[in-house]
Amino acid sequence: MSESARVTVLLVKEDGVSHADFANFWLNEHPQLFQSLSIVKEKITKYDQAITSPVAMGEITVPRSVAITSDGLATFEARTLEDIRDVFTSEEYLSTVSPIALKYTKAGSHILATKNVNVFTNI
Repeated sequence: MSESARVTVLLVKEDGVSHADFANFWLNEHPQLFQSLSIVKEKITKYDQAITSPVAMGEITVPRSVAITSDGLATFEARTLEDIRDVFTSEEYLSTVSPIALKYTKAGSHILATKNVNVFTNI
């Protein structure tokens, strides 16, 4: 079994931003900008995203569950939680990516920091 650290951020779009513009930023612009940072190249091993589908959210139900009010999520994986913290507190990130992301995403998003163990993978 392999271990890693992950931080998942629940993304909520800024008021006045369309779902299409939000999705375009997170799926196209943010990955290029984020991956261009030297600290990201050094410390982040994987970056996944999911943008909500308003249609699907209205159609799916899971017993005893409540849908969260989020427009998407971004999951950042690294060897340690400290590596992830180093990225998000770096001057490089704070001066380039963060100000642009806040044009599309509300500040104060919820985060979940975890240490993960891959129990199995079916391919």
